[in-house]
Amino acid sequence: MKGVLAVQYTSRCAKFFLPNGRTVDLLSYALAEMADWKQSEVHSPESCGFLLGYQNRTTGNITISHITTVQKNDYRSRFFCRIMDCNHYRLMKLHESQKNYYIGVWHTHPQLIPEPSHIDLEEWQEIMLKDRVGADFAFFIIIGLAEYRVWIGDCKRAQISEIFECKQIDGIYERNLNHEN
Repeated sequence: MKGVLAVQYTSRCAKFFLPNGRTVDLLSYALAEMADWKQSEVHSPESCGFLLGYQNRTTGNITISHITTVQKNDYRSRFFCRIMDCNHYRLMKLHESQKNYYIGVWHTHPQLIPEPSHIDLEEWQEIMLKDRVGADFAFFIIIGLAEYRVWIGDCKRAQISEIFECKQIDGIYERNLNHEN
């Protein structure tokens, strides 16, 4: 058929509102990569990595665009994962040259809807105190079997809170009217 163009629409990102009225976009590429590491099998170990992205200097909005994935020397068990392989840092430096910076961590849980463990919360507090992230917030994502959840760490106030995807109508995100500028 002459003149017909087929277009496939795909989800480009998930959008979350931040407490400061700005937004964070979790790009579908990064989310799909994390989902590939779900603990779907009974004996699958936890997986983990860094979240990489950037904060727009003009708008203050944040984009999580890339992740690092499990490397050979990482420590993994059914209920624990620790980044041990220096390849994560090499990949992080490579992305810095493309203006994508370390902004948090992700890992998996063998739960349908993941809940952070006491160990997770302690490690997130430590990240907020010791790590330098390339955005106003540190991000923490847990990938479960049926859902994923996202938390932020406010490094200035040392507070962790969950954030939620923005409401959509017909595939279009609604504007958060509580934070008009």
